[in-house]
Amino acid sequence: MNKKAIWILTSIIIVLMLLTILQDSLFSQFHATSFYLSESLLFTSFWWIFLPLLYAQFLLAQNVEVKSWSFILMIILPMVLHFLTFPSLVWLVSKLFFENTFRFQMTLRYALSSYLHIVLMIYTIPVIVLKYINARKTEDKAASPEHPAEQEYLRSISVTDGNKKLSINTADIQYFSANSPYINIHTVQKQYLYNDTLRSIGVQLSPDFVRIHKSTIVNINYVDHYTSRLNGDHDLTLKDGTQLRVSRNFVATFKERLQGGHRVAVV
Repeated sequence: MNKKAIWILTSIIIVLMLLTILQDSLFSQFHATSFYLSESLLFTSFWWIFLPLLYAQFLLAQNVEVKSWSFILMIILPMVLHFLTFPSLVWLVSKLFFENTFRFQMTLRYALSSYLHIVLMIYTIPVIVLKYINARKTEDKAASPEHPAEQEYLRSISVTDGNKKLSINTADIQYFSANSPYINIHTVQKQYLYNDTLRSIGVQLSPDFVRIHKSTIVNINYVDHYTSRLNGDHDLTLKDGTQLRVSRNFVATFKERLQGGHRVAVV
């Protein structure tokens, strides 16, 4: 449970506490009974007990499987602790600071009759939702195209060179450039025309290839250095001297990919 979740939970508890006091006040007015703010505040301690117990429950939920007795115990135990802590706290505080002491059994019966369904929902629904969300995140991460264990990248491309059919290793490709409705494949030795689009080929390539312009995808293994144009764009120079433009829209991704282990000079 992060700080944001704790603040949200605390805010909810404060609202519930205020509503409880308001409810006690309205009840006393409608039934012509006395209203004591101190007693009302004492009984709002029922809501504050949720904070430590929910925090402990969420910590345990990270390592407990849903289909296990431990998961059921993780729900039942905080419920039991809550219903024991609340009347104990009311008894202790009232004995120390109030003229009349609220008996443990009386407060326990009151809590069970008034809040059993609420406690059951609060200690059950959030932790089940949390486990479900975490399970979905794990599945999405495993199924992500960026997951190295699952992704199969394009290793070679078949092209036509005159009357010949050639297979080019993607590792030998310096960059791709748009030549609508085709694309150009640039190697150190030659340029080839290929029937595809940059968008389509881009999702099949390894992380060594990065989009640097709406019309260019470059193999960062062939990058020698790049320089800023001081307007957001950059000039990129390949190891054979070829110069390409890095658009400001793709600079952040380009630099991030370079920092992933590729040493390139910035001039």
